[in-house]
Amino acid sequence: MSVEKQKILIKGATILSMDSKTSNFPVGDVLIEGTKITAVAKEITITDAEMIDAAGMILMPGFTDAHRHAWQGTLRRLMPDVSDLMSYVNDVHFDIARYYRPEDIYIANLLTALSAIDHGITTIIDASHNTRSYSHAVAAVDALQESGIRALYAPGFPLGGEWEQSFWTAGLERLQKRSFPQMD
Repeated sequence: MSVEKQKILIKGATILSMDSKTSNFPVGDVLIEGTKITAVAKEITITDAEMIDAAGMILMPGFTDAHRHAWQGTLRRLMPDVSDLMSYVNDVHFDIARYYRPEDIYIANLLTALSAIDHGITTIIDASHNTRSYSHAVAAVDALQESGIRALYAPGFPLGGEWEQSFWTAGLERLQKRSFPQMD
């Protein structure tokens, strides 16, 4: 069944709507049709939906991480002592980052986004300050889009190493037309 036609009924959760137009429920149900929440109520009776028993669980909207460098997601725990910020910046930005290929950016962004979703973060602002070329930007955006996370891609130029300066003129517009045509 396609996602657009799928119905999921989450039953018996403590619902914290975080929305002044929707009630909170000590015990309630949420109906999802496709990718949209279509009903939130004390009780929803429907027979043609996949049911998830959420008794004893809290259901609320996903969190937003307003400052994440998704390309660094694969570097977690690589450096045990990150209390020295300047050592971290030197090691990551001036040594490691310059070797990132577009496929490395893709893998890091995808893993970072999926990990965020797994932890209840459904929206991120990706401060992507290792955008070395148009291909790096495409890889970053493709990974975010394919993960299913809501994301604002905020490209930034690298702190060290070589990078394609022409990206910041024609490349950004080209990326927008390729990856976000609805913005035209």
